[in-house]
Amino acid sequence: MTTFTLSENDYIKACFRLARTSLIIRFLIIILIFGVLILSDNTMSPMDYIGSVAVILAIATFLPYIFWKNRVKKLYQDEVALQLPTTFQITQEGYTLENDRGSSKTYWSDIKNKVETPDFYLLFTSKKFARIIPKKDLTIEDELSLTDHLSRLG
Repeated sequence: MTTFTLSENDYIKACFRLARTSLIIRFLIIILIFGVLILSDNTMSPMDYIGSVAVILAIATFLPYIFWKNRVKKLYQDEVALQLPTTFQITQEGYTLENDRGSSKTYWSDIKNKVETPDFYLLFTSKKFARIIPKKDLTIEDELSLTDHLSRLG
């Protein structure tokens, strides 16, 4: 049995892992739009093109990320249950998460997908919902047990 508290930074890191494809697509769309606008303007000098491309890359890289990060921070701050100390217990049937707000049991057969990062286990019970289990708080026994159960999933 392990108890962990998901920090705001951990939540942002885990959500970024889940949202990076969406952020990359937004980046490419912004590049495409600005690229079309720049190429349609035949009055720019080569140096103007280089400057424009640099500005576009900066905007395309940071703007979606900044908006996304602020939205994720607000979600974390609004959802008190994410901030509470949570007990994680593994059984043969599945795992249980429990905090002051209640408890939930997930059966191994309910896990549709799993993603392991250097910092987390992301356990999906649907296409858009994942439980975030921070590795840094797991005991060695819990991590071995979790890895063993997850390796048996398809």
